[in-house]
Amino acid sequence: MIKKAIKYFQRMLRAKIRKLLKVKKMQLNGVWVELTHDNISPELKDFFYNESYEGEEIGILSKHLSKDDVVMEIGAGIGFLSTFCAKQIGSDKVFAYEANPFMIDKIKETYKINNVSPTIKNTLLSNKEENINFYLEKNFWSSSTVQRSKDAECVQVKSTDINNEIEQIQPSFLIVDIEGGEKDLIPMIDFQKNNIKKIIIEIHPHVIGEKEASDLIAHIISKGFSLNFKETKGIVFMFERK
Repeated sequence: MIKKAIKYFQRMLRAKIRKLLKVKKMQLNGVWVELTHDNISPELKDFFYNESYEGEEIGILSKHLSKDDVVMEIGAGIGFLSTFCAKQIGSDKVFAYEANPFMIDKIKETYKINNVSPTIKNTLLSNKEENINFYLEKNFWSSSTVQRSKDAECVQVKSTDINNEIEQIQPSFLIVDIEGGEKDLIPMIDFQKNNIKKIIIEIHPHVIGEKEASDLIAHIISKGFSLNFKETKGIVFMFERK
């Protein structure tokens, strides 16, 4: 308990120093990130400064990502998790998708400064190939197919058939963080025809509703997955199937 308290205060002290110095570039969990971008708000910088950004996902990946995995990340953000995965298993086994067109250059920058090159596609995955409304929020992580605020900017984003993409890359590990879009996307996946064995997914009941979130969990379990209770924390869930 004392050791944990000491580590916590040390982390908070580092965070205060970084904030005071207005650190613009830092390394977190082996990934270098430039904290300079219109979509990186002071709130997001604080997550980096206090070393908590994507902490739950990194904790799961550190223990469950295998060298023979192929990763498909839906909702790449700034390219943080796909960079982490590429460093562990190689860039040729990591495929990232991001609907927000204004994040692609940032993702490529993250890849470049970390000397990795996962495949990144600027597209919205669905069961159709058409243009779909996508809502841009001030904080990029809130942007999705679900309008979260009245100030959100609506843009048209090209969609790509998710099952065609899965068939082409044959992922074994699926990572999903699309801010409410999971409610519609996950039921579109034909799990009977793919090799996905592990899923990390953020489920957002505050966006999609408690019942819808529960139904989504039940749907994933109905496809042969078990909920890993040990690794599931907050709204970050891990599912596995043998």
